[in-house]
Amino acid sequence: MRDDGVGFQLSRVDQETSFGLVGMHEQARLIHGTVTIDSAPGDGTTVTITCPLR
Repeated sequence: MRDDGVGFQLSRVDQETSFGLVGMHEQARLIHGTVTIDSAPGDGTTVTITCPLR
């Protein structure tokens, strides 16, 4: 999923306590997947979820 919003500096976000990011990581973990977040101020955000197919 990609948006063209304002983006954010991922290094300034505590991924351990940000409920939105924690929730995405937890949901991906439940399906044995991973989440990758690519974001930069002024450049939007891309969230990629990768999971195995059975």
